[in-house]
Amino acid sequence: VVATGGGLSYQWQYRTSTSGTWTDSRGTNYNKATFTPSVGSAMNGYQYRCRVSNSAGTVYSNVVTLTVKTTAPAITTQPQSTSAEPGTNATFKVVATGGGLSYQWQYRTSTSGTWTDSRGTNYNKATFTPSVGSAMNGYQYRCKVSNVKGTVYSNAVTLTVTVTAPAITTQPQSTSAEPGTRTTFKVVATGGGLSYQWQYRTSTSGTWTDSRGTNYNKATFTPSVGSSMNGYQYRCKVSNSMGTVYSNVVTLTVKTTAPAITSQPQSTTAAVGTRATFKVVATGGGLSYQWQYRTSTNGTWTDSRGTNYNKATFTPSVGSAMNGYQYRCRVSNAAGTVYSNAVTLTVTK
Repeated sequence: VVATGGGLSYQWQYRTSTSGTWTDSRGTNYNKATFTPSVGSAMNGYQYRCRVSNSAGTVYSNVVTLTVKTTAPAITTQPQSTSAEPGTNATFKVVATGGGLSYQWQYRTSTSGTWTDSRGTNYNKATFTPSVGSAMNGYQYRCKVSNVKGTVYSNAVTLTVTVTAPAITTQPQSTSAEPGTRTTFKVVATGGGLSYQWQYRTSTSGTWTDSRGTNYNKATFTPSVGSSMNGYQYRCKVSNSMGTVYSNVVTLTVKTTAPAITSQPQSTTAAVGTRATFKVVATGGGLSYQWQYRTSTNGTWTDSRGTNYNKATFTPSVGSAMNGYQYRCRVSNAAGTVYSNAVTLTVTK
C-alpha cells in the first residue's frame, strides 16, 4: 500500500473468508507498507487489508484476496538403489516440484510384495534414512509424493544388504587390577551384523570357556576381578554370517597391595541392650576383616562373632558385663595382615 500523511504506522490484517473476522497479521513486515506473508496451502481465499494510522486518524485500504496456486507434484530426481551393512542407515532421496508437498516412503519385502508405509527416521521427508537389518536384503522402496492436486510415485529401488567378514582392527590389551574391582578389555572390529563373545581360560594351557557377567557380549568387556584370577587369559570371538575371528589372547594380572589402615576405630560408650559401633577404613585389594575382643587390657584376644564381625563396621550387642572390653580389627589379604588400634567399650546402665 502507498499512503500519504506524517508519522504513519501500518498494520496488515487478514480474514479467512469474505465473511470472516479481521485479525491483525504477524510475520514478515506485518507493520510495513509492503507485507510479505508466508503462503500455506490452506490459505486460498484469505483476504487482506492494511490499516494506516497517525495521530490525525486511521484509514483502511481496499480488501484484496490471496489465491494459492498449487501445481501437481512432479518428480524431477528419482531415488537410487543402494547398498548398506546391517546396523547402519541406508539413504534414499527424491526431488519433486509442486506446492505443499507431503512425502510417504513405502517398502515391500520383494518385487512381488505388497507396499507398506514405512516408519522410522525421516519416513515423511524427501530424504529417507531407514535402519538396515540383515534380513532386509532385497527390500524395495518408493516414495509417494502428494499435494492437493494429486499424487505421484517414485521409481521402485532396491536395498542390497552387504555383509563383509569380520576383521579385528584393534586388539585387546593385557591389564592389571586389584581384587574387588573391574578390569576392561576392548576389541574393535569391522564387518556387518557383528556379535561378540568374550572367553577366558584359567591358564595358558586351560580350556576356553564362554564368559558371563557385565558386557560379555559387547566389544568392551568389564569382568569383576577376584583374588584367584591372577593369570587368567581372555580373548574375544567376533562373528557374523560371513565367518568368525578371534582376537589376540591377553592376560589378567591380579595385583594385591598389602592392607593399610587409613582410619582407626574409636572407643565408644553404649547402654546395656543396645549395639555399639566400631568402624575401620583400610586400603588394599581383596580385604577380609575379623574383629577381636578381650575382656581387659591384659586379656587374650578372641575372634568376635555376632552382627558384622567380619565387616569394616562391627556392631556388637552390649551386655552389662562388657564394661571395659577392648576391640580391634584384623585386616588381611594375600599380601599381609594388619591390626587396628585397640579401643575400649564403656557400658552405661
